[in-house]
This record gives sequence, C-alpha cells and structure tokens, in this order.
Amino acid sequence: MVNKKYIKGARFERQICKLARDNGHIAVRSAGSKGKVDSLIIDTKQKRIYFIQAKKRKKKKKSEKEYENVAGLLFDEFMCSFHYITDIKQIKTLLAIP
Repeated sequence: MVNKKYIKGARFERQICKLARDNGHIAVRSAGSKGKVDSLIIDTKQKRIYFIQAKKRKKKKKSEKEYENVAGLLFDEFMCSFHYITDIKQIKTLLAIP
C-alpha cells in the first residue's frame, strides 16, 4: 500500500530541488533518507550551502536546533545554514527567486 504522506512529502522535496536547479543552483535530494536533511542546495556564486528539512505539515516534529548542528559540521569555505521549509514560498525567499 502506498503511503500518501510519503508521496506528498517526496513531491514537495522534488519541487524544491527543481526550483533551485532551474535558478542555477546545485540541488540534491536525499530520497527516503528519513534523516535530518531532505535536500542539499549549493549556491556556488554566493558560496552558500543550504541544508533543507522539507515538511508539508506546519507543525514541527523536532527542534530546529537539533538540525542546525548538522550545518555546523562543514567547511570554512562555504557559509552553511539549516532551514526548515514548510512552503514553496519560503525556498523562493531563501534563494532570492522572484
């Protein structure tokens, strides 16, 4: 039996990655990871790495602080940040997409 919540979430993650790629960013989706990061978006021009936890539900299950620790593990060369995205408008704002 197909899990409708999984399908809805996966569609949202793909939508985020497509939007990022269409606007010149490198985007990778961690399919079925059930981990702390659903997608990774790299902006090579701004030298930024965005860790994305994408959820279609509005209520947060875990604290953002727990996820932010993942961003702190990366390089000095890139500015890293973690973002909890619940709406496609948030990713557009984050990546400065009109």
